[in-house]
Amino acid sequence: MKESSGRADRKTARADAPRVALVTNIPTPYRNPCYAALSRLCDLKVFFNSWTEPDRNWEFTPDDLDYPCEIVRSYTIPYRRRNRLLGTVNATTYAQVGIGLPASLRRFRPDVVIGPAFGPTSMLALGYAKVSGARFILWSEGTRHTEAGLSWLRKKQRTMVTTGAHGYWTNGELSSELLLDYGRGDQPVQEGMTGIDTRAFQAAVAGHRPNRVALREKYGVSGTTFLFVGAVSERKGVRQMADAFKLAGKTAVGPATILVAGVGKESAKLAAAASETPELSTVQLGFVPPQRVPELFATADAFVLPTLSDNWSLAVLEAAVTGIPQLFSRYNGGSRDLLAAGAAGEMFDPADATGFAETLARYWTAPPPFSDAAALDHIAAYYGPEAFADRAMESIRSVLWAERAAPSTPAAGVA
Repeated sequence: MKESSGRADRKTARADAPRVALVTNIPTPYRNPCYAALSRLCDLKVFFNSWTEPDRNWEFTPDDLDYPCEIVRSYTIPYRRRNRLLGTVNATTYAQVGIGLPASLRRFRPDVVIGPAFGPTSMLALGYAKVSGARFILWSEGTRHTEAGLSWLRKKQRTMVTTGAHGYWTNGELSSELLLDYGRGDQPVQEGMTGIDTRAFQAAVAGHRPNRVALREKYGVSGTTFLFVGAVSERKGVRQMADAFKLAGKTAVGPATILVAGVGKESAKLAAAASETPELSTVQLGFVPPQRVPELFATADAFVLPTLSDNWSLAVLEAAVTGIPQLFSRYNGGSRDLLAAGAAGEMFDPADATGFAETLARYWTAPPPFSDAAALDHIAAYYGPEAFADRAMESIRSVLWAERAAPSTPAAGVA
């Protein structure tokens, strides 16, 4: 067990605040500000299954985490699942089994346990809550599209976890719809439980924009520049994007560049598309540290992430808070929410080769305008750490209030 109380200068919650255990797989740079904000409103401890996973390149230390946390004893099971869309193969994902979680929760004795979706660790968290009398909130990010094709047994397991919860966190509308299929009934759902440090990201991009000409020279881009941030993989629709750019090049006017931040097996496909298409070039940067990503947004004219399966990609939120117009994949759970919030851009189907190419050609020839200031402020405020923490506390208080309002029943003790 590795434990950290966070930075010494962090602000703590009131002594009478509810004690909350948030269970998740690994620490991530985009979630850390949200957890830090929540830790100032309740007695929070975040339980991680692992410090990292094989396909993660982030670099930070426990001292960078501004909230109490613990890494529990666990083991990892890698697996792959085929997406029904075009028969594509999803990237390898990892089922974390936090076998040390029950003992860690017994020591912490939380009032509320927040469990991560439907994996083995979430089942352990739910089991602890049932035995101890703690309230259990299920944090589910999947959509009907990303969960399509599951076996009968896995659907039954998800129904068991869902019906055992006292409340729910979801990323947005599509995640909430999925829980209806798993039997959530009329239990309270808190949407919008995702986010990044939106104001900091906005400020970083704005700070680089005066140097846009120099940045474009630095990265070697010309013409309309399309930014892609993510794994250069089959699941992210890179094959479809390469083919669509080749087709778009037949009607688009002027030069264009695909600026790629990410690594993956489909890099050669993009390079081939550029070599076969006049006036199209590609600049592939490989892994880009998070602190350098704002430079890329200041450099680009449009953002495209043609994913074939994503719960709620945070790359599209980063794009939305900068105001850059983007092409939203219909298979990304966040597309509908962000467009409704006023993000610049439009939705498209990456599996529709002709429609995808036509949209790219329009953006290539004449990129749409950026979002207006009011929309930017709204998106940044709603998906920022403080708003995340406020929504979290609303949900936590809701399940605790429901417990106190219900007829009292003796709770089983915990050894």
